[in-house]
Amino acid sequence: MAVQTLQQMPAVLECGDTLRVQLGFGSYPSSSYTAVLKFNIPGTAPTSVTGTAATSTDFLFVLSAATTAAMAAGTYDYAARVTETG
Repeated sequence: MAVQTLQQMPAVLECGDTLRVQLGFGSYPSSSYTAVLKFNIPGTAPTSVTGTAATSTDFLFVLSAATTAAMAAGTYDYAARVTETG
């Protein structure tokens, strides 16, 4: 079964599930910026994923099932960082 691409971060993510989420950041289009999502929970190393251009404005972030299976269970904070590429 194909993994659905979400348009916003889910409230819950099960360990071992693949996450595909397409996000836009207003004045920071994928045509001119790179974006990284970082997931953090106290006591563990952060998990980061770099977005790819889904459209000229949005980024696609994919966390594989293997990546989420390796993440500790708990409540995570996450943040996006965009960097101008040109």
